[in-house]
Amino acid sequence: MNNWERNVLCIVAFSRILCYNENKKKVKQLVYYCNNLPEQIAPEQIALLPAERRARLEKYKREADRILCAAAYRLYQYGMKTEFGSAPQTYWKTDENGKPYPENGGDAAFSISHCAEGAACVIGSNRCGIDYQNLSEVRTDVSKMVCGEGELHALSACAHPDRLFCRYWALKEAYGKYLGCGIVYELKEHDFSGTDDALFERFGCCFSVMETDTSCIAVCADRFYETDAFVHVPYADLFQE
Repeated sequence: MNNWERNVLCIVAFSRILCYNENKKKVKQLVYYCNNLPEQIAPEQIALLPAERRARLEKYKREADRILCAAAYRLYQYGMKTEFGSAPQTYWKTDENGKPYPENGGDAAFSISHCAEGAACVIGSNRCGIDYQNLSEVRTDVSKMVCGEGELHALSACAHPDRLFCRYWALKEAYGKYLGCGIVYELKEHDFSGTDDALFERFGCCFSVMETDTSCIAVCADRFYETDAFVHVPYADLFQE
């Protein structure tokens, strides 16, 4: 290889680095969520889903579950289009633990979640996990199975234990999704007591929380998601091409 060829290769490599860094700057890395869902899903909305997602949707008997199934996937497409300029046209892949990742997504990572209230999706440049939980009555037997000593003490002393347990459970699920193992890990040993802030670090990760009177969305990632990074998307907007 002569000097001219070396110079050309250096210029090409440098250009690629610049393009890569510029593309990374464009990634907003936001949390997208949708609630206030309709009572029924329209056939034309189902038609916008890939065959794999439609097959999953058809397995649900309750209309509410069918709507959430569609909304969660369309949030993923909406978020990827917002972040990278185009929505994925192929269904996502899954790793050996079942954690989804975008086909041909490069450095993109995502996580989705849904509950009775709505659906949510987080987009990141590295692995991330999200959980969306709606408030429900805390059961003592369940809390003893999944909560550490600090969490149990905080729940017993709390004026609103249902809300606090909702937060704890969302954090535990988000952490499990970040790890890629779901809730198959030592839940009680991963204690989130004393973490009352919207942004905090624990277990070597960054946690971001958005709470309302009826629900909690928790994100686990290698960076924080500030309050303004949580973007509400109207349901109708999810199905606009």
